[in-house]
Amino acid sequence: MKSRRYAAVFLLVGASVAALLTPLGPWSMLRLGAPLMAPWTLQVREVGGSLWSGVTLRDANLFNEALRVRLRAKEITLSPSRRTLALREPHLYLGQSEEVAFSNNATTEILLPTAWLPNMQAINGRIDIELDDSKTLRIRGWQSRYRRGAEQTGSLESTIDMWQVDGDTLVLGGSCAAHITLHPTQLIVDSLHVPIHTDALRAQIRASGTLSLAAQRLVEAQYGISAPTSDDPFSVEGPISGSLRPLNLQSTPVFHMAHRRLGPLNARASVSLDTTHINVDSLHADGAGGTLNGRIIYILSSDSLQVDLQAERITLAQIDTTLAGHADGLLQAEFDLAHQRYRAKSTLRFQDLAWTDMRPFHATLSVQHEDDGTTLLSFDSAPVQLALRGQSDLSGHYDLRAEGQLAPTALFDIDMPPITLHGMLRPDTLHWTAHAAQLPILGNASFGPLRAEAALSPSGHGQIHVAVEEDLLIGYGQFDINSERADSLSFAVRALPLRRLHPKAEGILSFDLSATGPWKRDRIDAYAEAQVRDLAYAKWRGGNLEGHVRWTNNRGNGRLRAPHARADISIDSAQTFTADVALSGPQLQASTEDVLVLSGHLSLRSPVYNLDKSQGRLAVDTLRLSYASAHAASKEPFQIDFAEGKAILPPIYLHTSVGPLNLTGMAAADTLSVRADWPQINPQVLMPALSAEQGIGHITLSGRPAQPRAMGWLDLQAVSIDTLLLGDIRADWSLRDTLHAHTVLRQNDRRAVQLDVGWPFAQSDQPDARVHVALRVDTLSLRAPLTHALDRPARGQLSLHWDLNTLLNGNTPMWAPGALRGDVRIDRLSLETQDQGHPIHVTLKPGAQLHANDAALALRSLDLHIRRYDRDAEDFLPAGTLSLEGRLPASTAGSAQLRITDLDLLLLGLTEGRLNVNGQFTGTHNDPHLSVRMDARTSDLGYIEGTLVGDRTESRWNLRWTTPLTDWLSVKGHLPWDLTSGRIDWDNGTVDAHTDRIDLAALSPLLTDLDQLSGHMACSVQTHGLDSTMTLKGQIEFEDVELALLDVEPTYPLPDGRIDFSGRRGWLNGFNAGKTPAYDTFVLSGQLDLSSFAKPHFDLTLETRGLDLRYEDLFRADDVDLQLRINGSALHSQLSGRVALHTPVAEPVLVVLNAPPVPPPPPALRDALLENMELDVQMELRDLQINSELTNANTSGGIGISGTFYKPIFQGDLNLNEGTLYLLNRSFDLREGRIALNGLVPTRSLLEVAYDPLELNPDLDLSATTQVVDRGDADRQYTVTMSLQGPAQSAAPQFESTPALSFNRIVNLLAFGTTDVSNFNYGTALGTAAGRLLSKRVEKVGIDEFAILPSSAIMGVEQGEPALRMGKFVDMPFPMWVRYEAAISNMSQGEVRIEHRLNSIFTLTGSAQSEYDRYGLGIGLQKEF
Repeated sequence: MKSRRYAAVFLLVGASVAALLTPLGPWSMLRLGAPLMAPWTLQVREVGGSLWSGVTLRDANLFNEALRVRLRAKEITLSPSRRTLALREPHLYLGQSEEVAFSNNATTEILLPTAWLPNMQAINGRIDIELDDSKTLRIRGWQSRYRRGAEQTGSLESTIDMWQVDGDTLVLGGSCAAHITLHPTQLIVDSLHVPIHTDALRAQIRASGTLSLAAQRLVEAQYGISAPTSDDPFSVEGPISGSLRPLNLQSTPVFHMAHRRLGPLNARASVSLDTTHINVDSLHADGAGGTLNGRIIYILSSDSLQVDLQAERITLAQIDTTLAGHADGLLQAEFDLAHQRYRAKSTLRFQDLAWTDMRPFHATLSVQHEDDGTTLLSFDSAPVQLALRGQSDLSGHYDLRAEGQLAPTALFDIDMPPITLHGMLRPDTLHWTAHAAQLPILGNASFGPLRAEAALSPSGHGQIHVAVEEDLLIGYGQFDINSERADSLSFAVRALPLRRLHPKAEGILSFDLSATGPWKRDRIDAYAEAQVRDLAYAKWRGGNLEGHVRWTNNRGNGRLRAPHARADISIDSAQTFTADVALSGPQLQASTEDVLVLSGHLSLRSPVYNLDKSQGRLAVDTLRLSYASAHAASKEPFQIDFAEGKAILPPIYLHTSVGPLNLTGMAAADTLSVRADWPQINPQVLMPALSAEQGIGHITLSGRPAQPRAMGWLDLQAVSIDTLLLGDIRADWSLRDTLHAHTVLRQNDRRAVQLDVGWPFAQSDQPDARVHVALRVDTLSLRAPLTHALDRPARGQLSLHWDLNTLLNGNTPMWAPGALRGDVRIDRLSLETQDQGHPIHVTLKPGAQLHANDAALALRSLDLHIRRYDRDAEDFLPAGTLSLEGRLPASTAGSAQLRITDLDLLLLGLTEGRLNVNGQFTGTHNDPHLSVRMDARTSDLGYIEGTLVGDRTESRWNLRWTTPLTDWLSVKGHLPWDLTSGRIDWDNGTVDAHTDRIDLAALSPLLTDLDQLSGHMACSVQTHGLDSTMTLKGQIEFEDVELALLDVEPTYPLPDGRIDFSGRRGWLNGFNAGKTPAYDTFVLSGQLDLSSFAKPHFDLTLETRGLDLRYEDLFRADDVDLQLRINGSALHSQLSGRVALHTPVAEPVLVVLNAPPVPPPPPALRDALLENMELDVQMELRDLQINSELTNANTSGGIGISGTFYKPIFQGDLNLNEGTLYLLNRSFDLREGRIALNGLVPTRSLLEVAYDPLELNPDLDLSATTQVVDRGDADRQYTVTMSLQGPAQSAAPQFESTPALSFNRIVNLLAFGTTDVSNFNYGTALGTAAGRLLSKRVEKVGIDEFAILPSSAIMGVEQGEPALRMGKFVDMPFPMWVRYEAAISNMSQGEVRIEHRLNSIFTLTGSAQSEYDRYGLGIGLQKEF
């Protein structure tokens, strides 16, 4: 037995030792303890170590399926002997389980076993906690360490690298670090730091405090939440105290925020939480310029909420920068959340509410809701009246009816009738309609009526329909709100005339847009196309524009086309916009010379929603702008780079009409820095007659584009008008909020003019903003400006003092009485000039003055006297007076008078006569009266008298012209206006012109280009509308009209006809005629289109057969056929057709002996019609006979004329069929000849070409021959060929001979009949050629012989000295020649010779030379063998 006991002890000791020192112990404990752990289950893949050295569990898995808790660990190490526990790579999962109820009652004290807790450590762990069905808290990088301390304390340090809450819409994450001290009866949170981040916010939570584990569990802590790096940084902090059981917590949080738009926001409140209430009391907030006070109570037991809030003086601009005004509000509400019922009353009052450019107004928004669901919402204001009535509840159900009216005139400065609104609103149903009689667009453009309708059905299908003027603008859409899909969307503009949008715009706009698909931008498909036909603005034409854009698969691409431009645009899936623009040629054109030419390439790339990140480059090859007398052109190619929203301007060099311009700088949305320098200014762009010896200018722009700053100066030295010196000009200006300009004109080193201007642009919208102008003129010489203005020598002087300021209406000065302040005093004004050789003196009576103040504007003693020198009286006689005076009070009646007495009409460039005008203005600014009477008596045109009477609303006038033949023409008119505002109603003005008969001869003095005009005209035309709405009715009849052009024969009779007017058109009827002495047939037809009164269009056709035309002795054609058409307007027209001349004869004069030389015509005047007239005329010449001093030839051919009148292009050729050329005293027989016109660039004007045909510079290809016998060797005969080839202006004749001779010998042979060049002289040869030229011409004036001889045998003339011979053949008393011959160097001393042929062999000759007293008589013998 004893041995058994020893054995048992031995076995027990052995087992204990084995359990303690071998893995058998941990394995046995796991096996034996598994049933005791239920419902927990522990699974271990491998057990290692011992209870003594430490137990190691690998791939351990502890879980509770009921609680849905699982703990996995890569390795768990437990050392009982060292009291340590370590978890490597633990993974704790806490799933959702049945809710565990905790009692709120006080419990017994909780004690922590800190005395026997081991040192613990978790390494690289992770935790997943299911918060609900859609949210999970994920923790990664969890590190924890617990260490035992003295006196039953412990220290816990934990860090979390990353935690994140994942949900359907919520993504919240951050990290964590905590340090906690554990006592058996309390937890001390030394520090807790939790950084938090979301997509829109980065914040951090810090907390500290003590949690008592005694029975009452009192909590004392401090907490803080802050986001210092947020766009709107904020912080919340405060204490929290109370008990958890029973629940009773209190806190007084303080909130601070630095909001970007609202500014600083501060709030404080007292918050308490217990088992029945959450009470937010004493709530006070400051922000947005106002305050918010009130309380909020949530009752837990009844699930109800009570709200009582009051807001005062909230500044709306801080909420939304587009808003203005203040708001006060009150909200009182009780919400029964359990039963989805509530009672609420809210009132929000707005003072001076405005949005963008709206006029401010007061408004009240009221909302009232009762427990039974009755709801009333109303918005009450002057511009908007809207009321919604019906039912609604907290579940989102509502049924409301809406009625209202919108008055746009109360919001904007537009004239538009109210818009009526009706609607019905339900959660699944919507129906709205809007009606308006008119819809103003772009200022004065008005369209209407407008009807808009929107509807949504319970199935989620909706429709939108908008129509303006039935089908001018149409919008339509069908959509499914449930699937968020547009079944069909379309918008169209049908043939909209752009002039309806702006009076200066021309063209027809058509636009179509269609779209379908989901509403999301990345899934909808859309296509748009637009077209503008004949686009023009003012007189600038852009041609036809068209473009299209397609959007599909979240990508867009399109193309825009213009006549000389193409743009490809695209948007990719990353919402990056790219544009590629090619420019090549004239982009805008007003005429052949007024044009904007831009050639180059633009590439641009930018995020769609961040244009500040745009990048690109504009590479300009050619830039040229010409308009009127101004022009600018790039000197060389340049490029502008765009980067980060900035445009970088490299040095750009331009040639401008002002002079060379150098540009450089930078421009961005918020920054501007541009410098412009003119190193050499040409002031002719301001006035063609203006010049300066030196001109320099500079401008610097800075600041922001929305509020630029500028500084500049201009210095012109020795400024002249035409050739007369005006003086030196210096101008300095600067612009910040106010424009300050200071200009000085110096004459003879003294200040003659000083002008100062102050214009407050930034304050122009202020009611007391004024512009100030100060001008001082001290004995200014007017010689230069007067001479130029009058186009004749003039001189004068001016001295005045001007100091005025006036109120601004926007940026427009107000010149009405009461707005003006200041004085104008004219101390001296004199003028001296001449008119048709008669000196004229104009003087202003001293003392002329204008005075203005708030009460009135007064003008005193403005009397201008004109005197004209009379050669018969040898004295200056009165030629008219002008006087103006009056006083116009700001509020009471006043008067002003204008008198023109006996004004000599010759001073106005009219016919001889006198003009008298008497005008009077009376009344007040609001009740004005105007009366004008005038009469003019003339010597050539008869008598004209008229009256005009007007008041505030209209004027009527009557003019009557009585011709010297006692015929008359009456013109009456009526024009509505508003003199108080300065508006004239041109659309409703009327004019009535009438005459029974006027002899057209009375118009002859006005038509200086006509040699004769006769016939009769009758007129009866009525006009309604004097602007774009003008319509005409009536006709003008012509009878027995004959006209003769200057120097042209014959007189042309025009057929009887008339012009019939109806609407805005006029038709030519009846201008048809048969054979007359001047033509065989004559037809004039066409029409006038007055749709644009300022730019009337015409389409006229002239056809004639057998027209007779004779121009002096130079040209005659008795068979001319015309087929011409001119159509267009004065700004752009075309002359086209055909002109055929049959057997015309031209006898151009190259030498005129009996008339002084005629200077070339002046440069062509810029007539608007001719300047903008395109030519397309074909001219046909048949058997044109040319007789001149150089040739007798016959030619035929055709010439096409294109281009314009001032820049014509000639193309075609003429063939010289036969004829003779005269050169170097020889007659050349024309073998072949061709004159070609192949102009590809414009020549000079038709007037200049008519004066000098060589301006055409045609290509010549002529060949002619002559036979010449050498007088030194009669046996030698030469055939000389002359050729002329190349451009006419540079071609020179070339000579060849058979037998061959050198050029000099050929010329000598032709000029003198010999090949001997020992005495060759070019001057003599040219003299001989001139003799031939003159001999052809003198035949025209009765001289039968005229020759320049290379040498003469008469007495006193040396051998080889050229001489002149003139002769006349007379028949009475017997046939004989009378000749005179003398040396060219001494024409007064020569020899007279008389010859009489006795028969075919003998000639009787007599001569006399008085200088040498030589006289002789001889008989000559001549026989041809």
